[in-house]
Amino acid sequence: MIFGRPERGVTTVTMPERRTRALRPGRRFDLRSTAMFFGLIAAALVIGGLAVRALAGVVERRPVWAVVLLCLGLAVAVARGRRRRRLSAA
Repeated sequence: MIFGRPERGVTTVTMPERRTRALRPGRRFDLRSTAMFFGLIAAALVIGGLAVRALAGVVERRPVWAVVLLCLGLAVAVARGRRRRRLSAA
């Protein structure tokens, strides 16, 4: 008999219990967050490329302004770097 009581002298075979891996503490793999991460990286690369392309056009049309803005940006970066070093040393 297939379903129900087995016939006399017939042994039934059961599946062994599968061992599961112990879960590591912390976050598990999530496909949605991974896809979102790569999507944001792709968007940042596209926006960065468009910004570099626009800046290249500005440099071609007005090179003096580009040099002035570059010097101003370097001065701000140096001033911030010096201020941070003083605070961390104190």
